[in-house]
Amino acid sequence: MRVIGKFKDLGKSLGTSSSGLEEVYLCPYCITVIGKPDTSGKLYYNKKKRVGHCFKCDSLVFNTEIPDISELAEEWLSILSPTQAEDSTDSTSLFDLSWTKPVSEIPQVYEYLINRNINDQLIDRYNLLATDFPILGVVIPNVMTGKYTDYYQIRDIKQDSYIKYRNPVSTSKPVYGIGFIGDNKSIIITEGVFSAISASRIPGCAGLATYGKSLKLDQLNQIKSLNSVDNIYVMYDGGTLGPTIKAANMLLKTGRDVYVTLLPWSKDPNELSDEGIRICFDTNTYKYQSPDYGNLLWKIYNYNSSKYTSKLYQWRSLIKTLNMENSI
Repeated sequence: MRVIGKFKDLGKSLGTSSSGLEEVYLCPYCITVIGKPDTSGKLYYNKKKRVGHCFKCDSLVFNTEIPDISELAEEWLSILSPTQAEDSTDSTSLFDLSWTKPVSEIPQVYEYLINRNINDQLIDRYNLLATDFPILGVVIPNVMTGKYTDYYQIRDIKQDSYIKYRNPVSTSKPVYGIGFIGDNKSIIITEGVFSAISASRIPGCAGLATYGKSLKLDQLNQIKSLNSVDNIYVMYDGGTLGPTIKAANMLLKTGRDVYVTLLPWSKDPNELSDEGIRICFDTNTYKYQSPDYGNLLWKIYNYNSSKYTSKLYQWRSLIKTLNMENSI
């Protein structure tokens, strides 16, 4: 189970997040919780809220009085821990989602989804669920088998919540959305599950999510095994140059055509309307031809970073300078 720690337990900061609102640290609790150390900085500490969260082991760190959550401990343990399906013939561990409710039964969750451009059709297609205890939020399962799923994520919808997303106890994360590809020949890789659902609104494409900015090796292998897919697009949040380049370089190893779609600065696909996401896809998608493009992007970005006031114009200028092939 997660650790509830104090800010003084953390060592030296590794730097700030892309938003500038959070300090990044090596999590001291991962080795205790999941048996593996944090080697890349998965603990983000929000300076304004004075709360930190590890995206690897789900531990919390407070720089204020630690709230009493003991009454929720047993409930969380049962929810976040995997189990074995009652009718399973193998030892595969799954997560029991019988504690969830239909989205229609919790008006606050339904309204939240509608406001994020997730309509009734998308709610049904992606098996979105809701919960009002121990938190109020959206439950996003990956592959559902009856009342069980192989992985899921909870989006806490309260504005004053310590952390937005809560993940179950697992040593690895699948690629979200593979089960929804269908006959589509193109996939769009995004950071979050809502972004993946929104990206699927683009005709002929299926949205997948890596549950964060980092594409893992086992996730890459899952994508590589998708024999029916011809084209792969990377549509990370606007301004995340480093993760975009890293993901594109890794995806070149699949042997498919790889493209990058550049969004307005600090925007993610779910924040754009149907028309907005299609305009970005049609006008800001470029073929990523080799790792050399990533190296040049970094150099040109650093050289021009203070020259342009419009971030979206800056992105376009970078790509045009490289004479990258427009995919549309």
